[in-house]
Amino acid sequence: MRVLKAAVLSTLLIAGIGTLNAAAATSVPDVCYGTPVVDGVKDAIYDKMQPIETKNVVRGSAIEEPSTAKAWMAWDDDGLYVYAEVTETTPANEAAEEYKQDSVEIFTDEDNSKSTIKDGNDTQYRVTALGSQSIGNAATKDFKSAATKTDYGYTVEMMLPWLQILPTDGTVMGFDILINDALGLERQGMTAWSTEDNTNYVSTKNYGEIRLVFGADYVQKSTGTIRVSVNGYKLDCGETQPFIKEGRTLVPMRAIFEALKCEVCWNEKENAVYTIGNNKLVKIVIDSNIAEVNGEPYTLDVAATTVNDRTVVPLRFIAETLGSDVRYDDALGIVFIKDSVKEETNNEN
Repeated sequence: MRVLKAAVLSTLLIAGIGTLNAAAATSVPDVCYGTPVVDGVKDAIYDKMQPIETKNVVRGSAIEEPSTAKAWMAWDDDGLYVYAEVTETTPANEAAEEYKQDSVEIFTDEDNSKSTIKDGNDTQYRVTALGSQSIGNAATKDFKSAATKTDYGYTVEMMLPWLQILPTDGTVMGFDILINDALGLERQGMTAWSTEDNTNYVSTKNYGEIRLVFGADYVQKSTGTIRVSVNGYKLDCGETQPFIKEGRTLVPMRAIFEALKCEVCWNEKENAVYTIGNNKLVKIVIDSNIAEVNGEPYTLDVAATTVNDRTVVPLRFIAETLGSDVRYDDALGIVFIKDSVKEETNNEN
């Protein structure tokens, strides 16, 4: 009986350990707000998070000492920072293709869609041990990076600009890091944090998740500008940025209408803008405080006007009239807009 009990207990313990390991593997690490210097040297801000490790062998299971990495992250209003320390025993950067060289690859999915189809906020960034850059998917060439040789291999640090989202405390996004292990002119192995296969460059379904948090030492930086977030995405206003007039925020007309998925047209004879959305027909006359919603007159606190040959309209009136919730965070300088009914909605490596 004691033997049987021992066997049962042992089985339960093993099952429990397996459950704990699975939970640990799928945990979402917190990434604290801060702005490190991108120079290939680890800044103190990175120590605010527990490092993630590339323990999944994607290719090269027979390699005795595969290249692996520990990585730390930080973030600010401009982008995501990643610092990786790579252990490399067979340095090789002779191949013409960067993915066949010793290198670090970062994959991000800003809206965490876990999709098999790439979209405009899914990125792939690669930096070799010698510092050469390459990109895939929607990644921007404007990212910053630095690589440094070490006694155990090399380090890579990157700053990846936000493409479409305007993150804040608690934002969860898709993320993965993959290490390419070269030997001569070929890639002999790959290790990753989240994925277990080589599909990251075509799909985000196997990405892990990270949570962006302010952290205990967060201090808001005064930017002096107003930013607008629509359903978590930053409003791209081009050269005409949002501004406050008579206590109201004005934004470029076309930018906000397109973000709210509205049809819009211009009537030159009436000097007026018409837009349709959420079963509302809205008419706004430029330089007039009177607007119409389904034919009914509304008095605006501030009139729509023209700035730099661009029509700007009162943000709160437009958003709330079309059925969106509006919240302004004065500390962050961000206007958050959320639709009451949210829409359902390559580079080999």
